[in-house]
Amino acid sequence: MKIRKGLLVLMAATTLLTSCLKETDRVLEPFAAITNFSVGNFKVWYHDINIHGRDTLISRLESGNMYPMTIDQHKYKIYNLDSISYGAKLDRVLITVESTGYLYIRKNRADGTTIDSIWSSGDSVDLSKPVTFIAVSEDLKHKREYEVKLNVHKIHPDSVTWSKADTVGYKALKEQVSVIKNDSIFLFGKDESGVPVFIARSIEKNTEWAAPVQIAGIDSEKWNNNIILYNGGFYMLQDDVLYTSANGKDWTASSTTERFKYLISTSNSEYSEGVCWALNTTGKIVKSADMVNWEAYQDIPESFPKKNISLCCYPLKSNPQILRTVLVGLTDDALFSKASVWTRLSTDDEWTEITPSSTNDKLLPAKGGLTMMYYDKDLYAFGNGFNAFYQSKDNGITWRDCSLFNNEYSSWNIYMKFPVELNNKLTKFSSVTDSNNVIWIMTESGQVWRGGINRLMK
Repeated sequence: MKIRKGLLVLMAATTLLTSCLKETDRVLEPFAAITNFSVGNFKVWYHDINIHGRDTLISRLESGNMYPMTIDQHKYKIYNLDSISYGAKLDRVLITVESTGYLYIRKNRADGTTIDSIWSSGDSVDLSKPVTFIAVSEDLKHKREYEVKLNVHKIHPDSVTWSKADTVGYKALKEQVSVIKNDSIFLFGKDESGVPVFIARSIEKNTEWAAPVQIAGIDSEKWNNNIILYNGGFYMLQDDVLYTSANGKDWTASSTTERFKYLISTSNSEYSEGVCWALNTTGKIVKSADMVNWEAYQDIPESFPKKNISLCCYPLKSNPQILRTVLVGLTDDALFSKASVWTRLSTDDEWTEITPSSTNDKLLPAKGGLTMMYYDKDLYAFGNGFNAFYQSKDNGITWRDCSLFNNEYSSWNIYMKFPVELNNKLTKFSSVTDSNNVIWIMTESGQVWRGGINRLMK
């Protein structure tokens, strides 16, 4: 028993001596590096409407965990790849930093000089501008200076940016119409001599318009700018006869015996019911899957639009297997009234008019050159004059003028506006939306504009 106690005492003494020797003789590490950096919570300020109907600033709290930080150990930079929300207040933010050795932060003095102070984890930091952290090794022989810079959205994500696209080679064609095929814009119309031509360009930036190509196989005196794209082919009408072209240049009469008053485009959406719609000369709405065999769908209602028809097709949010089609256009007497709006589901038997009600004063006005597009999961329409985009969030029932401040600020995009150079301009135009979510506007006055919602454009 005594021997065991002696051994225990000896072992304890040995352990204590070894511990003291390790503490005294510990080698100071030569490493200097920041190994982890994360941002705490911060406020994001944005506009909304208060209970009195007035514009006010309110805030929401965002977590820095939404924006992981990247540490570049070669360039000594720390940053976030995903930009922080527009309106973020970052002048007092708590952060977490892990490093080898000692850690300092560089602070600005009142006289304009700087001082490196020991970093304390309880301090808040002004990250609205770049900040320098310094890691120093334990042996004081090595150090690394890291620049910390947060990437923040500089513009509101819902705002629209416009730029004049490259117009090299652009010809301001008359009676024009434009479609997109294989990520190229085809603009059809008449040149200054009245000859039907088309010009084309890629949707990519810094691309020139190709030289005009004269159209063959149609009568220039019977030019009809009701041109659509269906299943990769171009189609147009001449004296109620359907003409087709694979390349936009060479046109021939189709073999169908059907005669038409108007073709309705189905090429403005990635979704389709697999059919093309048209109005024939016998007063029927007809449809076809091959542009040769046509089926009468229903009689053309008296109030059905006869010109400037735009159609958008997209899946229901509640059931993506069912497609909704919304159609807008002008009737013969619609010049100073409201546009005609129709809708149908892929499961419906007929087109149904969205008729105005006594409680609905938010109707789509009739405008020359009326154009509709499905954009950012809503419907937008506009026309000659470029006064405003009209937005519908309920599938064409109500339409809001995006240029007017309203009491539903959070759910309607009041940032959807045209460039000031287009405002109130009555020039005729054509428009397409490309696969990069860019809206193109080509005018007969010689302008080409490209723009869109910032968070959508690629």
